[in-house]
Amino acid sequence: MKSIGFYILLLLTLLLISCSKSDSNSDSASGGKGGSMARFAINGNYLYTVDSRKLKIFDISEATQPTYQGEYHGGEDVETIFPYRNTLFLGTRWGMNIIDVTNPVTPVFKSTYQHVYSCDPVVVSETTAYVTLRSEGSACWRTQNQLDIIDVSNLSDPRIIKTYQMTNPKGLGVDKNLLFVCDQGLKGFTTAPTHITLTWFLIFLPYRPTILSLLTTC
Repeated sequence: MKSIGFYILLLLTLLLISCSKSDSNSDSASGGKGGSMARFAINGNYLYTVDSRKLKIFDISEATQPTYQGEYHGGEDVETIFPYRNTLFLGTRWGMNIIDVTNPVTPVFKSTYQHVYSCDPVVVSETTAYVTLRSEGSACWRTQNQLDIIDVSNLSDPRIIKTYQMTNPKGLGVDKNLLFVCDQGLKGFTTAPTHITLTWFLIFLPYRPTILSLLTTC
């Protein structure tokens, strides 16, 4: 129970930041482990930042003397960046762009998962990506409110697994088999087999999240 409480408090802090940003034209907040709203990410000795189109690369092997390495076209209307195992997942208003950074200074475009125009953060765990779409706000009004579950086992061919309707999702975080979505409160989900406690459901597939709790109003 203590470990569950720790996860909830940590992710609540991160997600409440994004809850307060619902009327902004672009989503930006502190990221960190499992965060979905970041505009910068560290992978190894390299820092990657995104604006609406450009992915900029910095060598931070010398922390006091970061050096600019160049830039890469990340796509159109890029809002967020999430690093996972030498891959960058860029959340855009048109979809999720997947960028290979095995060579840190020479990004390679792998694929795009497309959706309707929407505000679009993304997080990844193992071979599954979780993307929320929301309609609230002047920049996002043309879509529905939903959580998309995407198979990214083949980075060149991401495939939608399932969609869950949401109310107004504004951020999400993931830690192993725990998924948290800020959707009129902080909702916790399990996404893989885990131990059973008094407050958690046990499920068996990453594309069948089960709601665990509604903790607070965002």
